[in-house]
Amino acid sequence: MPRFVTWLTKVSAAFALCLWANASASQNLSLSADEARALAQAAAIQGRPELARDLAAALLRNDRQDRAALIVLAAVEPQLGRPAQGRMAGVRAWRLSETRPQKYEAARLTAFAAAREGRETLAQIWLRRAAANAPTDAALSQTASDYRQLRRINPWNLRLAFDAAPSSNVNGGSSSKILLVNGEPVTLFGLIGQIPDDQQALSGWTYSADIIAERRLSESENQRTALGFRLYGRGVALSDTARDVVPDATNADYTSVYTELGLTHLRRAEGGLWGVNAAVGANWFGGELSYTHLRLGGERRWLGDGQSW
Repeated sequence: MPRFVTWLTKVSAAFALCLWANASASQNLSLSADEARALAQAAAIQGRPELARDLAAALLRNDRQDRAALIVLAAVEPQLGRPAQGRMAGVRAWRLSETRPQKYEAARLTAFAAAREGRETLAQIWLRRAAANAPTDAALSQTASDYRQLRRINPWNLRLAFDAAPSSNVNGGSSSKILLVNGEPVTLFGLIGQIPDDQQALSGWTYSADIIAERRLSESENQRTALGFRLYGRGVALSDTARDVVPDATNADYTSVYTELGLTHLRRAEGGLWGVNAAVGANWFGGELSYTHLRLGGERRWLGDGQSW
């Protein structure tokens, strides 16, 4: 059935173009908006991108919110060597989409235009949006396959993680006000040792962001070299109860930032991979540098059938 529908659509498109060609050869043809949309879609299907673009542009001059015209532009502009214009038309069509099939269609066209533009990471983002709105299992499977292909092509690999949660101990402090050793209170000159207020467990919220970016520098069948960067930040929002305990403390006093830049080289070996890596990094706490580090390492991986880097 789907093949018959596709064939019927192409035949209808060809028929519409024949009528257009015959009519336009003999007289000026006046079209309604619906007729112009149908003819623009037919031109796009039949490989007439210039005609499709001209009709879509005319429709948009009359109505800038014409989603069907934007979809046509998103499809044909990359074919005419204007992928950026196609991507922008796809984004506008996405904003005007109301149903999942409409969003799926706009997201896929935007992704393909971005890929033609050489912006593979942006294309992957739009394919994720398409996958989230895939109307059928077959559409989801196709989008997943397209995503994997883009991931192999894209030299960049970006991973983002965000988190926010309430905590009874945002500062990693002690749960006891009394200094204990082996469960017993510590006394000094007959007085029981007390833990300072700012070192006791403070309640509030913690939030974090973890950004990992990797740029493939070279890759062949037997080796892969990549440059990686990581930025991790953790902040807190003290509760009113915690502020009563440490009135002079600020949220920034408990903020931490970690960053690292590293280089990894992998080579295939029997049954898997071996590799070496090096990295430099630093950590800040409360706005002050805590430490810096240099890390050198090696690894050996055993891979199963079908597994890659």
